[in-house]
Amino acid sequence: MWPVLRISTRDVPRADQQEFWRTTLTDIYFAVDTAPPAPVAAGFDSRLTRLEFGGLTVDRVRAAPYRVERTDRLTRTCPSDTVQICLLRRGRSTFVQEGRVAVLTRPGDFTLVDTGTAYSAEFHVHTEQVVVQVPRPIVAGVVGQVGPVTAWTMSGRSGPAAVASSALLALIRQPTDRDDPSARIAARAAAELTAGALLDRVDGPSRQPNPRAALLGRARRFMSDHLHEADLSPACVAASIPISERYLFALFADVGSTPATWLREARLERARQLLDDDPARPVQEVGVAVGIPRASHFSRLFRARYAVAPRAYRAVAARRHHDE
Repeated sequence: MWPVLRISTRDVPRADQQEFWRTTLTDIYFAVDTAPPAPVAAGFDSRLTRLEFGGLTVDRVRAAPYRVERTDRLTRTCPSDTVQICLLRRGRSTFVQEGRVAVLTRPGDFTLVDTGTAYSAEFHVHTEQVVVQVPRPIVAGVVGQVGPVTAWTMSGRSGPAAVASSALLALIRQPTDRDDPSARIAARAAAELTAGALLDRVDGPSRQPNPRAALLGRARRFMSDHLHEADLSPACVAASIPISERYLFALFADVGSTPATWLREARLERARQLLDDDPARPVQEVGVAVGIPRASHFSRLFRARYAVAPRAYRAVAARRHHDE
């Protein structure tokens, strides 16, 4: 049984549920922006239960589809010094930070998020996840710098990541809050196992440079620098490194993606940022700027990604800028 803190939108009027959830996330975590996942009339069924164990905050979050963003502005005005381990129990989620994209699709998959740096997270369907807030020094004590180990897709099916996933899941099975020495040792062990698995994923067991990860980073940087080119192709990206096109696809398969999927996500994320930064900018001009010049195609992709048309998103951004 989960003690102490239980939050649910169930008893909140439907028209207020999405805003209640956004306020809840800000109150119990840190300031975030959220995108409306569905029309208000549909409601927003979400629940959170919290356990404090050995100095860690462990939340079980079950929620309808939604998107969370922590912008550079929010990290400056509302700083945070914790990291979050996000472990999937059911559903599908995507995390974007520092140019990396973590896609969690199987129960036990997890990733790390640095709440002191801008990031976004999207929960594509009704999702259940475990969110563990860890003091930064615990993770930094294992990995050194936190930045390089965020937003990696960690499969909880084998290797050190499987051990870490099991330890994280054990946290939510605790019957009550605990902060005694034994609980602190167990909690720290779970956090350090996770950090160790991340270090193994990024650098490899020998801690030698990972050439595949380096090549993937070069491919992503090239694609980010050329988002405006509508005809950007995998062949062009591969030639820029240079590697074969087949090897390029293998690099993206390492992180559960494809060049086309990553490019589409990057283009839409850049488009959303442009609409946020300059709400007066014409929507079609934004589409051209991110390499999706056909207005109908851009609108369809944007709506599929963010559950709202680009013009409607721009109107919300304009009101937010006006309020600020």
